[in-house]
Amino acid sequence: MTTPVEIHSGWKLLATAKNALSRVFALGKRIATLEERVTALEAALAKQPGDACPYCGERAMRLMMQGSLLGNQGNQWTEEIWLCHECNQSYEKRRKL
Repeated sequence: MTTPVEIHSGWKLLATAKNALSRVFALGKRIATLEERVTALEAALAKQPGDACPYCGERAMRLMMQGSLLGNQGNQWTEEIWLCHECNQSYEKRRKL
């Protein structure tokens, strides 16, 4: 004959096992979701990604032309012309050296 203490211990053991299995399945689902996200990021970064476009926000900016050094000694800069391949907007950037 089983006592109430044995029955309670059995139920407690069963609940612990059920909780452990649900955590294992949740962890498996989370790992699968993370693998999908990493695969999507790897596909997006397979080719060297461009800079973000200030007009449309897409990562499609490509350097079209880089000028030579401009300005006096100690106060020089270069001018770069960038073109977005998504919205076809050009952007001029001056970089101080």
